[in-house]
Amino acid sequence: MKDLDIITIETQLGIDLITSEKDKKIISEVGLFQKDLTQPISEIQVDKLVLNDIEFPTDYAKIKQIKAELITRYHSIIDTYYTIKKKELELELLDEEASAEQHSIKKRLKFLEKEKAMLGLMAEKSRLDLILQELRTYYKYYLKYNNVAFENLTDETKRPLEEELWKRKALLNPVVFEERYGEFIKELLGDKRYADYLARRKSTVGNFARELIP
Repeated sequence: MKDLDIITIETQLGIDLITSEKDKKIISEVGLFQKDLTQPISEIQVDKLVLNDIEFPTDYAKIKQIKAELITRYHSIIDTYYTIKKKELELELLDEEASAEQHSIKKRLKFLEKEKAMLGLMAEKSRLDLILQELRTYYKYYLKYNNVAFENLTDETKRPLEEELWKRKALLNPVVFEERYGEFIKELLGDKRYADYLARRKSTVGNFARELIP
């Protein structure tokens, strides 16, 4: 069983219950759909969607997000490690119980439990492989965007990076920032530019809910 991938095994188990050749063909095809639905995140997804220039308009913003993604996968790897170790011990226990069982039907039930547990273990190992692939992808972007200027930051050295990030984000999303944070956009644009922006916003987007109250 360990020489086959989990999707092949699950599909075969499903086919074993079916007598219709037509249904077996359908199950075989549907089983393969899982391979398309369990792909790791691609480089184009990371580059164009996750690290988009609207939410993360500076290299500093991108490296912050990359680190967050890497840390998430780091913790997922740790959690999956313990899940795999636990399932391996559960398999050993089931094997011992099956071998010691004298009643023939109960023995077969134990081996059936073991078979299902093996599938669970294989699923966790497949999940670990997927997480590792995504970790490698994000680490590639970490190497691309990391800069010594972003390392060992103090509150003082971090402040201008944060200010630049939020100014850029505000200018890329002025309506969102104005609605949520009010005066921030006005301070950022200055009185004249804000007045021009406000006129355009009201003519295209309209009034905010709070502006409807006299």
